[in-house]
Amino acid sequence: MERNNNFIATQTLNGFKLKFNDTENQVEFTFEDINQFAYKYSQSQISGKEMEMTEKDELMLSIWEMVLIPDGTIH
Repeated sequence: MERNNNFIATQTLNGFKLKFNDTENQVEFTFEDINQFAYKYSQSQISGKEMEMTEKDELMLSIWEMVLIPDGTIH
């Protein structure tokens, strides 16, 4: 999956707000949204089935990776 992070993410009290660089559009999601995504993602990894991701899921994956996976990690 190609990721093109054309947004600025700002942490809020309850989650994150993403402002896209090329438009005035914003997306917000809560920590609960991230927890639900993490569960759904981990279940897909355990089962070996590829997860169908929405655009919001893809954005959460980008944030999740930036927050949880240290820079320079090699897989």
